[in-house]
Amino acid sequence: MLLRFSPCRALLIYMFVAILSGERLGIAQGLDTKTESPLACTTLGDLVAESANVSEALKAQSADALIAVEQYEAAKAAVKPTLKATAAVVKQDQSKSKVNVSDEAFPTTAKLTLSQPLFAGGAEYAALRRAEQQASQGAKQQEGVRIKVARDVISKAFQVLIAQAELKSASELRELSRRRLKNIQGRVAIGRSKSADGLGAEVQVANADAQYEVARLGLDSAVRQLQSATGKNVQTVCEPVGKPPLAIKSWDELRSRVHQRPDIQAADLGVTIADENIAIARAGHFPVLDIGGNYYVKRPESQKASGNWDVTLSASLPLYSGGLVSAKVSEAVAGVQKQRALSGQLKRLAEDEARELWEVVTTGLLQLNSLEDAAKKSTQYYQIMASDERKGLASSLETLQVLNASIDAQRAAQKSKYKYGESVRLLHLVLGDLEGASR
Repeated sequence: MLLRFSPCRALLIYMFVAILSGERLGIAQGLDTKTESPLACTTLGDLVAESANVSEALKAQSADALIAVEQYEAAKAAVKPTLKATAAVVKQDQSKSKVNVSDEAFPTTAKLTLSQPLFAGGAEYAALRRAEQQASQGAKQQEGVRIKVARDVISKAFQVLIAQAELKSASELRELSRRRLKNIQGRVAIGRSKSADGLGAEVQVANADAQYEVARLGLDSAVRQLQSATGKNVQTVCEPVGKPPLAIKSWDELRSRVHQRPDIQAADLGVTIADENIAIARAGHFPVLDIGGNYYVKRPESQKASGNWDVTLSASLPLYSGGLVSAKVSEAVAGVQKQRALSGQLKRLAEDEARELWEVVTTGLLQLNSLEDAAKKSTQYYQIMASDERKGLASSLETLQVLNASIDAQRAAQKSKYKYGESVRLLHLVLGDLEGASR
């Protein structure tokens, strides 16, 4: 007896088969119906602050800056008078001498000595100026290291953002692939699709699972690197809100801002410090003049006739030292040339980097808008193709290709978005604007 299927009965059978295939798919693919609680995210500003607390490079530079300050204090002491107290007790052998025999068995001397350097060829004041510049340089270098640490952390944070977006896209692809497989399996069961279409959908699901695992491992790696740089148990990075403003209208203004960067200012101070080394070395050709005085609280009986105090003015003039002073002067001059070359190189590299980032920022927005528009249209294209496939107007292979193209377009748009945001913040750092980069 032949069975007749009405349209309603055929629809019920189709729904029943689709439900059964969907349940089997959930068991075979291990679908997890649990919803994970959202993880607290960490902002860029928090990450930069945390990295400054744990960075060994910044701690070492902070110690160097403190050393430079203490060296400045030591240099100031070199031009100030010194006062010291001295006491001495002497035991002399007087058994064989009958001359100037003292009744004291232990002659005692106690005195206060005051000394003041008057002139040392200007070396003492050049050393003081050099120490002051070194203290300023240390503070600038500390700020420069802080910017370098922030740059590393911000780059790693955007790598986490990109990895998060990759994982999200891979998760969406996996979910779409599984839903599509369930749909095709139901269509194959009622003869509306070919068995090869079902096999192709299974291959797509396997590829989507593999991409998901790769994205998950990539996110884990990016998070570990960020945690290592910050010392913080970071799980996710907050989506940056907008982008920091850049009120720069010309290259000349950009170049001027670059030269105000702390590490470049420190390099300029290095040239000034090297100039002071020349003055210190040349002071070796000049005489040295000092004055000192003693006030005797107690003197031996044999010396009491000399009074309670004395003043000494001493001078020394270098005549010949085997060319040592001239060699030091030549060395100091070469040091100035070296510092100028290093400072010029640093400025040139900073200008090149600023120009490159400026071009990326000014043109990146147009590229980002185009990619986002392409991602939006590719999603609409896939939805149309999926509808056409259900109506039999498009093949399974065509829909699969459009699906992959849509996911790739979304990934490209997301990656371009974060690369653009990273470039904007790196440009702030190149200009020495740590606060703007941390927004």
